[in-house]
Amino acid sequence: DSGLYNAPEHNPDIRVTQERENTLLHLTLDPSYFTHKVKLINTAALGSAKVPKAPFDAPDGSAIVFDTDYFGKMRDKDNVYAGPFTDLKAGEIVLMVWKETK
Repeated sequence: DSGLYNAPEHNPDIRVTQERENTLLHLTLDPSYFTHKVKLINTAALGSAKVPKAPFDAPDGSAIVFDTDYFGKMRDKDNVYAGPFTDLKAGEIVLMVWKETK
């Protein structure tokens, strides 16, 4: 077992659309996605960048723990799913990922 989530029979139907000033991400999640848990990513797990050989750390040199999602919502340390979003449900999902400001 590689530890990777793999569902080749599932089509997530990923699309990005624009509605007025909002950029929306559309996707469909298979229920099997929720059976695959991962660990929180942190500076140690990322290692060092290849070219500068520098660690992936905060500007002050401290370690980073990626414990929030794309929207700033805290991740449940004991129930982490891969990807940038928390609180997803099986089926069709629409997320507003960007709002243009004028």
